[in-house]
Amino acid sequence: MIKIFKGQIYWAVLSIFFLTIIYVNISYSYSAMFYITNFLIVSISLFLLSTGYQYTYSLAKLFYLFIFFMFGIVPLNDIENGNIYWGGSPIAENFYTYGNFLILSGLFSFYIFGKIKLSKVNSIINFFDNFYNKEMRINLTSNIFFLFSSIIITIYILNFLHFDFYHIFFRGSMDGNSYDDDQITLLFFNNVIRPIPIFIFILYRYYSINSCKLSNHITGILLFLLAVLSISPTSIARFQAATLYGALFMTCFPNFLNGAYRMQLIFISGILYFFPFLNKFRDFNFDTFDFSVSLDSMNEGHFDAYQTFVRAISVDFVSYGHQLLGVILFFIPRVFWPQKPLGSGAQLADDTGLLFSNISMPFLGEGYVNFGLIGVLVFCGFLGFFISMLDNIYWSLLNNGRRGIFAIFYYLLFGLLFFMLRGDLLSSFAYSAGLICSLLLVSFFIKKIPS
Repeated sequence: MIKIFKGQIYWAVLSIFFLTIIYVNISYSYSAMFYITNFLIVSISLFLLSTGYQYTYSLAKLFYLFIFFMFGIVPLNDIENGNIYWGGSPIAENFYTYGNFLILSGLFSFYIFGKIKLSKVNSIINFFDNFYNKEMRINLTSNIFFLFSSIIITIYILNFLHFDFYHIFFRGSMDGNSYDDDQITLLFFNNVIRPIPIFIFILYRYYSINSCKLSNHITGILLFLLAVLSISPTSIARFQAATLYGALFMTCFPNFLNGAYRMQLIFISGILYFFPFLNKFRDFNFDTFDFSVSLDSMNEGHFDAYQTFVRAISVDFVSYGHQLLGVILFFIPRVFWPQKPLGSGAQLADDTGLLFSNISMPFLGEGYVNFGLIGVLVFCGFLGFFISMLDNIYWSLLNNGRRGIFAIFYYLLFGLLFFMLRGDLLSSFAYSAGLICSLLLVSFFIKKIPS
């Protein structure tokens, strides 16, 4: 208890210092009510980061970090710099204030429902433990099996990419117009087939993490190289790179995030540096490429989530569940369902005449777009309950020495949750389902192999 108390004191002092720097250096061009609600968002999310301190990292903490930065810090920066994204019209100040009240309501709902304890959580823990905790003896036979499987699927992936250097390593050249295949085939390839080699490496690393044999280290290196060749982080969407390589890193170094503030530092550095850096590969050119990334990226559309949410409020974009129907039935191709809803961000862009339609719609915004204020409370409440249950399962398994393959699924959720929080829900849900299916496919296949 003493350690927890000290950690909370250190976090409180650091938070107060940080808040003082922020609120002393802004111009206060909006009403007092906006800044009061903004301060509550920032301070409450920082405070909630110190609760459940026995979990040095968790999905719930990622949610609070997202709220703190994207709905607390970014709005202040937007107002100070007069940022209006995607050519939209200015938004009245009262909608920003109302949006802050909705965010606070969502925070409250997330926290309250996250405290609900599922009576059968132990049964769920045992299910994951028994179903996924397969032990595999890593020897010459298993090394050959892992390498052979990864080589076969890598050759298939490279053939699909026409063995083209730019298609393999750079995202900008990877689009539907470059292929004879339809968009459905391309999405299936990118989200189910292409991640298989990296999941093979992750699972191999999971099984061999305590091995000191030279042959296992060599096999691991070869599997890693095949994974990078198949799905280089510079050739895929940023959320996908963060999701897959984040899970890889957490599997290889499972104790790295145990530091008190490491998760927070990685999150902030990721969205301020690594995400803008990876964006440079969207339109890659050897002659103009540079490694520099400045904080000016905070004034670009990467950080449009808060403003998109407020814009949806300002035009009273409430579909009464129509948008959610498209999410639930995401697997139905649009060719068979011509009236299938667009993503909420794209629909808002069309309705308001924005210059760009592939914009975000944060998870809280999806709640509002579907059912108004009630939607914000229900969406956040459900999310709080669900991810708190996953946090409890993971840490219960870990503390009892039964990490299991569930841990890999849990690591994968960090990138997927951030993608879903930023939105929109239609694309994030569909892509998440694809990646999870890819992991389950590989793990199920390996589970059937005799030890």
